[in-house]
Amino acid sequence: MSMIALLWKDMWVNRSVLVCAAATLTMPYLILLIRGLYGTWSDWWHFQPLSITAVISVMLSTITSALLGGYAFAAERADRSAEFLAYLPPSRLATVISKTVFAAGVGVVLVLIHLSVISYLCLSLELPGSPGVVDLDLLIVCIAVSILMFGTAWLCSAVAGGPALAAGFGMLSSIAAICGMYFGLQRILPQETITQYLKILCIAVGVTCYVVGTVCYIRRFSP
Repeated sequence: MSMIALLWKDMWVNRSVLVCAAATLTMPYLILLIRGLYGTWSDWWHFQPLSITAVISVMLSTITSALLGGYAFAAERADRSAEFLAYLPPSRLATVISKTVFAAGVGVVLVLIHLSVISYLCLSLELPGSPGVVDLDLLIVCIAVSILMFGTAWLCSAVAGGPALAAGFGMLSSIAAICGMYFGLQRILPQETITQYLKILCIAVGVTCYVVGTVCYIRRFSP
């Protein structure tokens, strides 16, 4: 089985995740559109309502990363296809690579879409007197949180029996980790530098969980 076939297989296994990704990406804008067309919000195509909608969409997209990590191995284990795939030629390392490439591809597409929307808002619908600079702070924070959620859910998926359990535990543990790191950093760092260190810690913990989850999956005796 080639890498292309593995990627197509991962796309089929994660079809519900892709639907969720599309929903979290577009639903806030659809709600804004409906409110603008059929409600009393006549100035919906302006900077403020669109920027609020973009923030909501970016934050909701972090859920997709947890679902991608949670579905990585546990989805195939839940529908028994993991046992069938274990008898096929691709190694577990090749399986890990295909799942990583698929998840990274979805993440890059989402980031590019959000980046395009934010750039349009900042450069085309900017408020009077604004500097016309694209502000990516929120997007970078959400990327760091997404890496943390993906890594923790990936680790859970490597040992869990169901994707919902892995994704849910990944999200809850990520929220707990963020809260713990934030309150811990408050004790030792100035308030203005906490966000910077929090982003670094989120990425570091997420990558560590990804590596540990990968080792657990490769060394696991049963599929």
